Amino acid sequence: MRVLFALLFSSLCFAESEIGFIGNQFVSEGFGFKSEAQEITADDQVLSVGTTTLFKLSSDSSVANQRTVLLSKPTRNNHLLILNYEDDASDKIQLQDGSSVSGGTGVVKLGGIWTPNAGDTLMLIYSDPDYLELSRSNN
Repeated sequence: MRVLFALLFSSLCFAESEIGFIGNQFVSEGFGFKSEAQEITADDQVLSVGTTTLFKLSSDSSVANQRTVLLSKPTRNNHLLILNYEDDASDKIQLQDGSSVSGGTGVVKLGGIWTPNAGDTLMLIYSDPDYLELSRSNN
């Protein structure tokens, strides 16, 4: 049972982790989500994804198509990425369906342009060479 739980838990991490049991205690090193706050201050601004899972985004413009976001290739395949827009209702950004992956050969495959309002989220997974939309939430 412990081995099954450890395998299941490690598959949910989306990252390489050292996992196991010490006595009756489950131990996981390296598990967790790296988050980063990023203000979008230019058109076609690249988010350097690396190992970051959660980006808390804001903008300095009220015109969404003047603050278009591009995504870089992450450090590993099957990387889970969550974009959370935290700015007020007057400032905007957008992520376009079909935009190129910076540093890669793929594209961002969305159900349509993402132009979030405050609190909205977009969840993607990187499946080499593309980012694929998993869900979006209008909050």
